[in-house]
Amino acid sequence: FCIATEPAKVLEMVDKEHMYFVNFRLQINDEDIYYQIKFVKDENFKNHVIAGFHNVDAETKREMANLEKAELANKAKSAFLFNMSHDIRTPLNAMIGFTDMAVKNIDNKAKALDCLSKSKLSSEHLLSLINDVLDMSRIESGKVELDLNPVNLDENGDDVVSMLTSLAEKKNVRFEFVRHDVKNRYVYVDFLRMNQVIINVVSNAVKYTPSGGSVLVDISEIPSDREGYGMYQFIIQDTGIGMSPEYLQHLFDEFSRERTSTVSKQQGTGLGLAITKRIVDMMEGSIDVESKVGEGSKFTIRIPLRIQENPETVEQVRFVHSERESISFEGF
Repeated sequence: FCIATEPAKVLEMVDKEHMYFVNFRLQINDEDIYYQIKFVKDENFKNHVIAGFHNVDAETKREMANLEKAELANKAKSAFLFNMSHDIRTPLNAMIGFTDMAVKNIDNKAKALDCLSKSKLSSEHLLSLINDVLDMSRIESGKVELDLNPVNLDENGDDVVSMLTSLAEKKNVRFEFVRHDVKNRYVYVDFLRMNQVIINVVSNAVKYTPSGGSVLVDISEIPSDREGYGMYQFIIQDTGIGMSPEYLQHLFDEFSRERTSTVSKQQGTGLGLAITKRIVDMMEGSIDVESKVGEGSKFTIRIPLRIQENPETVEQVRFVHSERESISFEGF
């Protein structure tokens, strides 16, 4: 600061620029306050300047905050490129490799079908990575809105449970699904988004639980202090590898993963839980995590849902999806 305001320096700068600004910081009561001195050349007197100073605390702090946000965005972008470079390349290489093998073994139907089946799995994985990125982008831009529909919770969710059970069985992980104390099963909810939350957390639990472990999903209705709404609690508990206290602080950050896929052998964008947190926030709910390395993790999700007043008069929406469902386009 002393060098910046030396007379020779000030005269040199105002001669060159006509105006010269110097920012400085004072510490008052242990708080940093920012000021700015403005030097202007005095045209009436040689080697004279006019100086004035004013408080730029709010402005400077805003600029510093913006700079910090820009730096964090750059770090997130770098982390994204670092994580995704391996994750995208892996399924792409597999698709190319298995497709080449299928072409070379086109006369061997069994071999060709096996190669094409593996290529299809890799392409589906690549699509899931891209979908995560697009989902996060849409949520960030505010283009995602909840589509609330009248739903009977007892009649929905079976397909998701079957899918998650199949996922656990492939890893030899015991999967248990329990629903209890649900007094108000007729509610308004964006069931597809709520499923996305459950699938994201449960699939992560299965992914990071070793063979022989277990994953429990416990759904219940707990007391709600909001009139006309029920509070629904989802507990997802696993006996997996767990997470360190340091990583728990960044669990819901975009592109965050405690280990890269190269080390953990688990692929993903590091966006699944960030998307989950945004959806839960949109639904005015909460998500809490307890975890211990080597012992497992416990996610507790609470979501308030508006109760249907006269469910018998409302046509309930049934959310189902079956890959076996066939649609005829004959005549079109």
